[in-house]
Amino acid sequence: MNLKSLKISEKLTIGFLGTSLLLLGLGIVYIKRDYDIKNQTDRVIKAIALEAKTATDMSESLQQIQIYAGELLYADRTNRQTYLSYKTKIQAELKRLNKDVALGKSAILTETRTTLNALEKQKSTRIERSKTSDKEFQTIQELREQIFIYQDNIARFLSYLENNNLERAQNIFDVEIKSQIQNKLLPLIYKYQVLSLKEIEGANEVINEKLATSLNAIVTYTILSIIFALALYTYIYRSTYPPIQQLQKAAIEVGKGKLNTKVYPKNPDDELGILATTFNSMLSGLQETTVSKSYLTNIIDSMADSLIVINTKGTIKKINQATLELLGYSNREELINNRIFNVISEECNFNLKRLIEENNFPFKCETSYITKEKEIIPVAFSIAAIVSGENDKIEGMVCVARDITERHRSQQALQQSEERYSLAAEAVNDGIWDYQVKNEEIYLSPRWKTMLGYQDSEIENNIDNWFKLIHPEDQGKFQEQFYAYIKGVNLEFEISYRIKHKDGDYLRVLCRGTAVRDERGKVSRVVGAQTDITDRKRNEERLLFEAFHDRLTGLLNRNYLFDRLAQLIEKSQEKESFFALMLLDIDRFKAIENSLGHFGADRILIEMGQRLSQSLDSVHKIARLEGDGFGIILEDLQYSSEVTEIAEKILKQVATPFEIEQRQIFITVSIGIALNNRYYNRVDETIADANAALLQVKKSGKANYAIFEPSMRIESLNFIETENELREAIKRKEFGVVYQPILEIDSEKIVGFEALLRWNHPKRGSISPSQFIEIANETRLILQINWEVLRQVCTQMTKWQTKYPRSKVFASVNISELQFAQVDFHNYLAKIVRETGVQPNRLQLEITETAIIEDIDRATFVLQQLKDFGVKISMDDFGTGYSALSHLHNLPINNLKIDRSFFKNIEIDRQRFEVMKSIINLGLALEISPVAEGVETTDELNKLRELNCQYAQGYLFYRPMDLEKTEALIAEQYLHLQSQQTRI
Repeated sequence: MNLKSLKISEKLTIGFLGTSLLLLGLGIVYIKRDYDIKNQTDRVIKAIALEAKTATDMSESLQQIQIYAGELLYADRTNRQTYLSYKTKIQAELKRLNKDVALGKSAILTETRTTLNALEKQKSTRIERSKTSDKEFQTIQELREQIFIYQDNIARFLSYLENNNLERAQNIFDVEIKSQIQNKLLPLIYKYQVLSLKEIEGANEVINEKLATSLNAIVTYTILSIIFALALYTYIYRSTYPPIQQLQKAAIEVGKGKLNTKVYPKNPDDELGILATTFNSMLSGLQETTVSKSYLTNIIDSMADSLIVINTKGTIKKINQATLELLGYSNREELINNRIFNVISEECNFNLKRLIEENNFPFKCETSYITKEKEIIPVAFSIAAIVSGENDKIEGMVCVARDITERHRSQQALQQSEERYSLAAEAVNDGIWDYQVKNEEIYLSPRWKTMLGYQDSEIENNIDNWFKLIHPEDQGKFQEQFYAYIKGVNLEFEISYRIKHKDGDYLRVLCRGTAVRDERGKVSRVVGAQTDITDRKRNEERLLFEAFHDRLTGLLNRNYLFDRLAQLIEKSQEKESFFALMLLDIDRFKAIENSLGHFGADRILIEMGQRLSQSLDSVHKIARLEGDGFGIILEDLQYSSEVTEIAEKILKQVATPFEIEQRQIFITVSIGIALNNRYYNRVDETIADANAALLQVKKSGKANYAIFEPSMRIESLNFIETENELREAIKRKEFGVVYQPILEIDSEKIVGFEALLRWNHPKRGSISPSQFIEIANETRLILQINWEVLRQVCTQMTKWQTKYPRSKVFASVNISELQFAQVDFHNYLAKIVRETGVQPNRLQLEITETAIIEDIDRATFVLQQLKDFGVKISMDDFGTGYSALSHLHNLPINNLKIDRSFFKNIEIDRQRFEVMKSIINLGLALEISPVAEGVETTDELNKLRELNCQYAQGYLFYRPMDLEKTEALIAEQYLHLQSQQTRI
C-alpha cells in the first residue's frame, strides 16, 4: 500500500484502527498485573494478622504474670512447693512473653516490611508503609526493653519473698510491677496492636487502590492510544503541512498586494491540491480588478501629515511614512495590527471609542501622540469614516494628525511670561516703595502701610515719616546704607531692621532696593520692596533656643553643655582656669517611672531641674543630658572644696520629698565629678572620668558623690566588660539556679526551697550574684535574667509536682525591685504560670521591703492580685531597708524573712534577742510566718525555737545545692511521707 496516494480521511482511519489494537493489548496486561497484586496483598495481611495475635498473647501473658504474682504474695510461703509452683508458672509466662516479642520483631523485619515494599509500586505509598513499619519496629524495641526491666522487677520481687521481706515485696508489686504493666507495657502492646491494624488497613488500601485503578484503566489506555496516534499523525502531518504552509505564505503575499503569487501543489488530486488550484484561479481574477498597491502607497507616503487607517475595532491597518517619523518607529510592522489607542492620549482614547460606538463622524480635536520612546507630541487630530458602497456601512476610519509642537511652545512661553508677571506683582504686594532722588519724593504703596497697621491716608508719602518709624537703634545704620547706595559707595541695598507697628510693637522687616540710572550713570531713582520677616526671625530664634535647650525642663541641653565644656578646655590650655564637670543621675528612676507613669516621671524631672538651678549660682551651667541624667559645669572656681560644698548642697536640696499627685516621693541622686586639674585635652576624656566617678557612687550604695581618681577608670572598664559578658550570657542562656531548703524549725521538715541565681560562666565556673547583680540592675539586664530564671523554676516545679503529687514543697524565687515595678508584672507572671503549668500555691515570690515601700499603694494592690491568684508572698530583708512597720498590717503577705543581722550572736546579745522577739511576735500576731535567713549555729537555732520562730534556712541545715541533689532530697522526703501514710 502506498500511503502517499491515500487521502487524508483514509490516513486517519488507519491511525484509529491501530490505536484500538494497542488499547486491547494493554488492557489484558494491566488486568493480569492487578490479579497478581491481590494475591501478594492477601499474603501480607495474613502475616500482619500473626503480629496482632502475638500482641494479644503478650497482653494475656502479662495479666497472667500479675495474677500469679498477686497470688504468690498472699499465699502460704511456708509451703515451699506452692512457692516453686507459682515461680515456675511466672517463669513460663516470661519465656512465652519473650518468645512473642521475638516473633513480632522477626515478622516486622522480614515478611511484612519486605513484602509491602515489594508490593508498593507507587513511591508515596511505599514511603508511608515504611514509616509505619519503622514505628512498629521501634515500639517492639521499646516493649522489649520494658520487659527486660519487668523481668528484673519480678526477680527482685521473688528474691524479697524468698527472704520473707513482705513489705519490700509488697512495695515492688504495687509501685513497680503493677505500675509498669499499666503505665508502660500495656500501652506499648496496645500501640503495637494499633500499628499492626494500621498495617492491615494499609494493605487493604493498596488492593483497593489497585482495583480502583483497574476501573479507570480505560483512561490510561486512551492516553496511550493518543500517544500512538500522535506518532502516526507525525507522518500525516509531514505529508500535509508543506502544502498548507505554501498556501499560507501565498495568502500573506496577496495581503501585501503581490497578486502575481502562484501555488504549486504536490498532489493535485487530494483535498489540498484542489484547494491550491482554486486559489490560483481566484488570484487571476483578482489581478484584473485591483489597483496597484505601490501606486496608493506612494500617494499616501507623499503626505506631510500623519495618516493612520484603522478598522472599526481601532486596529491599525495602514500608515504612511510621516507617521513612522512622527512616532519614532523604524518599520511599519511595529505598528500594523496594533491598537491606535496605544499611540494617542487617554482623553482622545475615550472620545475615539465613543465615536466608533456612535458612528459620529467626522471629528476634530487637539490631542497628543505617544512616541516609541514614550514622549508626548501635541497634534491637531481629525478622523473620518470609510464607507462601503453597500448600505453605507462603515468599514473603517482614516485618522490624520498634524504636529503642533511649535505652536504649543509659543503658547507655553506666553503662559510662563504671564506667570512671571503675576509672581512679580505678588512679590511687589509685600510693600513697594519708589524714591525719586532729585526732588526727594517717595511713593509708599498701600500694602507698605497696611503692613504696619495703617490706612493709606494715615501716612503721608514722605521719607521722614518712614525714618521716624524705624527703631531708634536701627535708624542710623539704615540711613547710612541707604544714602551710601544712592551715592554709589555700596553696590547693592539690602538691610534687615525693626519698624514700629501702629499697635506699638516692632516688626522685623527686610528691605531691598534697585537703582535706576540716568544717561550719565547717576542714580536717579531707587525702587524697592519691604517684606515682613517677623515670624521667620521668631522661628530662627526659637530654633536657636531649642538647639541648646531641653524641651521638657527648659534647661540647657547636652549640645550646649558639651560645646561649653570644649570652650573651657581650650581656655584652660591658654590660661590657667579651674572648672569641674558633674554628672548626676536619679537613683532608681526606672522604678519611679514605672510607678508614677511617664507624666509623673516628667514632673519629677522638671522639679529636679528647678531644685538644681536653685542650688547653683548663675555662673554655673546646668543641663539635662538624657533620661534622668543631668550635667553641671562649675566655672570660675577658686578652691576644690567649693565643688564638694556644691555637691552636698545638691544632695540636701534633693532630700526634701517631692509632692507628685498628692503623694510624697523620696528621691536620692548619685553624683560623679571630674576636676580639670588633670589638664584635659578632650571633652570625651572629661565625661568618661565623670562617668567613672558616678559608677563608683552607684556601686557604693548611691545617694552620694565622688571625685574621679585614676583607679576608677579600671572599675569603669570592668563595668563595661561585665555588661557585655552579661548580654552574651543571656543569649547563651548561661543563667541557672541552685536550691537551698527552707525548714520547719520544730519538725526540721523541708517545706520549700529558695531558688538562688547563679551565672554558669564557661571559663570562671559558677558565679554568685554578688559579683554581677549591681551591674545587672544598673543596665536593667536583671529583668531578662530574672524572668528567664522564674520560667526555669516554674518548669522544674511542674515536673516535681507531677512526679511527687503528694509533696507540698514550694519554690521561693527572688523578684528584683525593677521587676516588681513593671506595670504589667502581674500579667507577665500569670502568663508564665499558665504556660509552664505550675500550681500557683507551689510558687513563692520574695520581694524586698525596699521595693514594696517605694510605692506602698501600688505595692498593696499588686500583692493582693498575686495573693488572689494563689501565689505566696514573702517580704525579704525585713528591717534592712525602709521601715514597713506602719504598713505591715495592711500588706497581703505570707512570710516575713528576717535577715541574719538581727539574730547573729543572739545567744549572748540580749538586745538582739529582744528585737527578734518583737519581730516574731509581731509576725505571729498578724498571721505572717517569720522565716530566719542565714542560720549557722545550733545556739542560734535553739534561741529561734525558744522565740517560736516557725521557719529557717541556712548553712546549719543545708548549703545551696544543684538540681540533682535537690531532687534526691525531695524524693527521700516523699518516700518517707508515703511510708507514713501506708502505716496509717
